[in-house]
Amino acid sequence: MKFKKVILTAAVAVFILQASAYAADLTSSYSMDDMTGLTYMGTVSNILGQKNNAVEFNGGSAILSQFPLNDNFTVSAWIKPSGLTSWERVFDFGSDQKNYIFLTVNNGNGYQRLAVKYNNQTEQNITSSVSLNKNVWSYVTVTMKDNKATMYINGESVASGNITVSMSSLASSAANYIAKSQYTSDPNYTGCIDEMEIYNDALTQDEIITRMQATAAEVKSIETTDLTVKVGDKIKLPSEVDVSYTNGMTSKTIVDWGEMSSYTEKGTYKVTGTTKIAGKSYDVIANITVETDSLDDNYSVIRNMNIVKNSGSSFVEAEYVVTSELTDTLVLKMQIYSGDTLLSEDTKDFVPSDNTVKMKKDIRDYKGNLTVKTAVYNKSTGKAISSVMERKIDNTGNFAGGDRVNLEKDSLFEKSEQVGLKYVLSIDVDRLLAPSYEMHGLTAPNNAQRYGGWERKGASNWGSSKDTFTLAGHSLGHWMSAAAVLYRDTGNEEVMTKLNYAVTKLDELQETSNSPYIGGCSEDCFTKLFSGNTKWADNYWVPWYGIHKIYQGLLDAYDYTENDTAYEVLKKFADWAVDGTSNLTDAQMQSMLDVEYGGMNEIFARMYEITGDEKYLDTARRFTHDSILNPLIQGKDSLTGLHANTQIPKIIGAAEIYEQNPEKYADYKKACENFWNYVVNNRSYAIGGNSIAEHFEAEGAETLGVKTCESCNTYNMMRLSEHLFAWKHDSAYMDWYEKALYNHILGQQEPETGAKMYFVSLLQGHHRVYEQKDKSWWCCTGTGMENPGRYTRCAYYEDGDNLYVNLYMPGTYEWEEKGLTFTVETTYPYSDKVQIKVAGTGSANINLRAPSWLESDMTVKAGNKTYTSKGGEYLAISNEWKDGDIIDITIPMSVTVYNSRIDGQAAYQYGPVVLAADLGSVSDVSGVNEYISNETKIDSVTTDVPYIVGNSSNLDKYIDTVDTDKLMFKIKAENSSTGKAIELKPFYEIHHSFYTVYFNVGNGINEYEKRLNSATIDRVEPDGQQDELGHGLVSKNSHNGSFTSGTKTYYWRDAYGSDNAYFQYSLEVDKSNKNYLFVRYWGSDGPFTKNNVNYTRDFYISIDDNKLAEQTLNNEKMNNAYDVFYEIPEEYTKGKDSVTVKFAPKSSTNCAGGVIEARITNDDLKCVKITADYNDNGTLKDSSIEKISIEDIKQTENSSSHKEFYWESMDNMKPIITEE
Repeated sequence: MKFKKVILTAAVAVFILQASAYAADLTSSYSMDDMTGLTYMGTVSNILGQKNNAVEFNGGSAILSQFPLNDNFTVSAWIKPSGLTSWERVFDFGSDQKNYIFLTVNNGNGYQRLAVKYNNQTEQNITSSVSLNKNVWSYVTVTMKDNKATMYINGESVASGNITVSMSSLASSAANYIAKSQYTSDPNYTGCIDEMEIYNDALTQDEIITRMQATAAEVKSIETTDLTVKVGDKIKLPSEVDVSYTNGMTSKTIVDWGEMSSYTEKGTYKVTGTTKIAGKSYDVIANITVETDSLDDNYSVIRNMNIVKNSGSSFVEAEYVVTSELTDTLVLKMQIYSGDTLLSEDTKDFVPSDNTVKMKKDIRDYKGNLTVKTAVYNKSTGKAISSVMERKIDNTGNFAGGDRVNLEKDSLFEKSEQVGLKYVLSIDVDRLLAPSYEMHGLTAPNNAQRYGGWERKGASNWGSSKDTFTLAGHSLGHWMSAAAVLYRDTGNEEVMTKLNYAVTKLDELQETSNSPYIGGCSEDCFTKLFSGNTKWADNYWVPWYGIHKIYQGLLDAYDYTENDTAYEVLKKFADWAVDGTSNLTDAQMQSMLDVEYGGMNEIFARMYEITGDEKYLDTARRFTHDSILNPLIQGKDSLTGLHANTQIPKIIGAAEIYEQNPEKYADYKKACENFWNYVVNNRSYAIGGNSIAEHFEAEGAETLGVKTCESCNTYNMMRLSEHLFAWKHDSAYMDWYEKALYNHILGQQEPETGAKMYFVSLLQGHHRVYEQKDKSWWCCTGTGMENPGRYTRCAYYEDGDNLYVNLYMPGTYEWEEKGLTFTVETTYPYSDKVQIKVAGTGSANINLRAPSWLESDMTVKAGNKTYTSKGGEYLAISNEWKDGDIIDITIPMSVTVYNSRIDGQAAYQYGPVVLAADLGSVSDVSGVNEYISNETKIDSVTTDVPYIVGNSSNLDKYIDTVDTDKLMFKIKAENSSTGKAIELKPFYEIHHSFYTVYFNVGNGINEYEKRLNSATIDRVEPDGQQDELGHGLVSKNSHNGSFTSGTKTYYWRDAYGSDNAYFQYSLEVDKSNKNYLFVRYWGSDGPFTKNNVNYTRDFYISIDDNKLAEQTLNNEKMNNAYDVFYEIPEEYTKGKDSVTVKFAPKSSTNCAGGVIEARITNDDLKCVKITADYNDNGTLKDSSIEKISIEDIKQTENSSSHKEFYWESMDNMKPIITEE
C-alpha cells in the first residue's frame, strides 16, 4: 500500500515535504530544518527540534497556498506547546468562520479538538480526553477514513467519531493557516512544530507509531533527581524532568513515580519512576536522602513546632515522635527566651506506648521578640537526643482574648451575644456536614439532609441553577468559626461540645473517603483547575470562596479552642491545595483569581506562621491578586464597580502576608492602608457600612437603596482594621470600628430570634429585611453568626507596658501579664460617664481612646490628677496601679450632623450612635416581606418620609433633646415638612418598622422613584452577581459591565454577535391584575462598531416567547438614564407567578440593549395633568387634559391666568402636587 504526500511550500515555517511516493513502511524523513517554503507572518524562528531544526512560533503564523486535504487524510506533527492558551491552533484550514477544519491544543477545557464546519452549519468535532503538557514534545496525529475521524497522541488513540463534512467541499479555501485561527479573537499558537506531514489517506495506528519513532530525536540522558528530606516528611518528587537528546536538544518529560510515602528511618533510598518518550518507556531515577534530627544513632526523631498568634490567642505547640523503640526515658524540653534571658522552661516525658509527646504553652503573657527552643533529652543522663529546634516569635502586641473580657450581664452587647449564642446552638451540625459527605458519595451523620438556601444543590432558591452551582459547605465553616469565638468569649461548654463533634466528623470523613478534600461542592472543578483547564469554574459558583470558610472554621477551632484534630484536618486540606496549585504557572494562578476566592491567601499566610514552612507563604503569595494589589500599592483608587466583598478578604490576606515578612512585602502594607482609606473615607455610609448592590460606587457617591451595606463587607473591614491598628495605634481605626459595631453590626441581628440581615437598607422610608432561618444560609448569615462572639474582640489591646482601651463596654478585663483586673461600670453610650476600678498591683500605661466626635474635652481623673483631650487620639495615663484605684472618665457627647456626599442629604448622630426616625410598624402593610430566603426578592415598599425645612448649614440647630438616658431626640416641628416633630432614636434599636437614617434638606424625596418602588412587583439589575443569577439569567453572546456618570454607577447588559444572541430573566408578576414591564436604558446608547461589524440597537422584547415590543436605542437622552413602560397583555400573565422576559436583537448586525434595570410593576406611573387658562375677568379661556409620566411633572407657580393640576387619575382625583 502506498500513499502520496502533499507538498507544502512556505517562506517561514520551513516544512520541506517531498513529493515522491514511498512505501508503507514510511522510511522517508521530513523536516523543518531551514526558513524556506511557507509564507509567514509575525515572529518565528528555527531552533533545535526532533530532527535537526524545528520551527518556533512566538506569536507568528504560516499560511499554505492551497487547501491540503483529501476526503481521506492524515495530518501528523511533533509539537511542543509553550502556552496552551484556549483555542490555540496547530492548524486551521478554511476560508472564514463559517468554513474550516482545525486542530486546537486546548478547547477551553484543556483538551485537543478536531473541528469541521461547512457553510456555517453546525460544527462537527471530536475531542480528546487527555491534556498536553507545556514544554513537552508530543506526536499529534489526526486521520479521516470514510467520514470517521480519529485522533492520536504519541501513537495512542484518544478520540474518534463521525464527521460527515467532505474535505472536497472546503477545497477552494485560501486561508489555510499553521498556528493561526480563522477567529481573530483566538490567540496564535506559541511553541514548536516539527516534522509536519500530510497524507492523502488514513495511516493505521502501527504506521503512525512507526512514523513517530522514525522522526523522533534519540534520547541521550534523563535527569536524575536528588532530594533531601527529614524522617516523616511527605515525599514530593517532580512531575516532570529534563531530557537531553543526542542532537543537543533539551525538553521536559512527564514522570510517573507511583505511590510515594514518608520514610521512618534515615538513610539513602533509590526510587525508580517511568516515562514514555516517542512511545518508548524509560526509567527515571530519584535519589532520596532521609535525614533525622536525632543526635543518637539509636533513635530517629520526627519533630514539629506550631506557633499560633492571633487576636486574643498566642500559644506554642510542639510534637515529637521517636520512630524507633524506646529503651530510655526521654523528655521533651521547651524553653522561651527574650534575647538571652530565659523566661520559662517546661518539660514533658514521652509516652512509652506511642513514642510521642505533645506540649502546649500559652505565651500571651510573654511579650516582645521571643525565641522558642525545643529538644529531646535522655532524662537519666541529660544527653541531647535531638538537635535544638528554634522558632522566632514577634509577640510585641495583641488584642486581649475574649476569655479575659467578660461583659456585664444584661448589658447591651451581652444580651445580643446571648441571642447569637442561642442561635448557633440551635443549628443541626449534621445538616451542615451533609454536603461534604455527599461529595464523597457518603450518607451524612444520622442520615441528616442538607439545609436549604445557599446550602442546597443549585444554590439559594434560584430556579435555573445547576446542581453544582452552590456554596454548600460555606455555612459549616462559618458555624465552626462562630462556635469557636463564642466559646472563647462565653466559655459555654455546649457550643464547645458541638464544635468538637463537627471537627471529629470532618476528621472521620477524611479517613473514610481516603481524601483530604472536605468541601461542600464537587472536587471535580478543582481537578480540572489543577490540570490547567481554564473553564474549571463553569457551572460552579465560586468554589474557592466556599471551601475557604471551612479552612477558616478549622483554623478558628485551632486558634480559639486549641483543638489539635482541627489542625490535623486543616493541614491535610491545606496540603491538598498547595499540591494541586503547584502545577499552575503564576499566570494561570492570576487568571484563577478572577473567580472570587475569599481569603485563601490569608489561610496560607497563617499556615506559614504556624508551621514555619515556606511552601505555605509561597502559596499565599500566589493566591494574592496582583490586578487588585498593584494599583493600591501605587496609590491609585481603582475600586469603582468592583464587587466589594470579593476584594476585602484579598486585602486582609495581603496584611497577613506582610506581617509574616514585613521587609519583603512592605508594599502590601501600603496597599492595605490605602484600601482602608479609600473605602472608609470615600465609599462608606453613615452607619459605617459600604457598597450598594454589593459593589463599590464611584468616589463621591452615596446612593441610597434597599441593597446598601452588605453585612459581610463590614465584618471584613473590621477584621482589616485589626491589622492596621496593630501596625499603628491610630484612634481613627477604632473610631470607625466603633461606628460600624454599634450602627451596622449590632443591628444586623434581630434582637429576639437572632435572624440575620444580608443588607442594611438605607432607602428612605424602607425597613429591615431578615433571613428565613434554615432556608437562606447567605454569606451574611455566616458572618452574622460570628459577629456576637466578636463584640469584645478589639476592646483592649496589650502592647508591652501599654494597654489601649478601645471600646467602653461594661464588664471586667483581666490583664494577666500585669496582674491587674479592671472592672468597667458604665451605660455608655446612654451615659457619657465611664468608671474603671482597678484590682491588683502593677506598673502600666493606660491609653484611653478619646473619640474624634467629642463635644468638648474628654476628662479623666485618676488619683489626684486630671487629664484632658480634645479627641482623635489616645489619652495616656501612667501609674503604679494598686487595689482600689479608680479612673473616672467623662466623654462629652452631643448631636452632630453627618453630611452625605450627596448634596441636600444628611443624618444625625449622638456620640458614636447614628440616630434614625421610626416611621411606624410594618406589620400587616401590603407588600412588605420582612423575612425572605431569596436575597434577590427584597421588596421596595416604603412609607412617607418627612424632610427637613431649613438649610444645610443650620442642621445642628433643628434638634431638641427629649431624653439623653434613652438617647431620644427630635427634629423640631417648625423644621419638619409635616409640621410635626420628628422623633429620633438609635438606629440599632429600630426593628420591624419603617425608618429613615438620611433626611433630605429643603425638599422631599423623589416622588417618581418613591412611586416606582411602591409599584414594583419584582426587579433585576444586571450586576453579574446574585441579582441576575437569582432571576434566572440565561444568555448567549451577552455582555455586561458598569460605568459611572456623575456620582452614580450603572450596571448594564446587552447581547449581540450572532443570529441567536439574547438574554432573559425570570420575573414575578401579579397573576390576577394588570402588569407592566419597566426597562431603564442609557440615553447615550446608539449604533457602534465592534470587530469591524456595524451594529444598531434594534431588538425584540418578549414575554414567555410572546412578542411584547420592538425597541430602538439611538441616543435618545444623552448622558442620562431614561425609562420605558410596556403594557403587558393580561393573557401573558394570567394565572402565572412569574414570566420570562427576553431581550433579543433583530438580526446578527443588531444589538439588544443595553439594559440597566428591568422591573415588573403594577402601574405605568402615569398621571393626569389638567391645564386651565383664564380671561382677565376670571372666566375659563381654555383647558386641556393629558396623561403624562409622573417623572415629567414640573411644579409651576399658578397665577390668576394659568393654573396646572396633577391628579392620580380621572377616577382618583387625589392631587400629586398643587399650589392651591
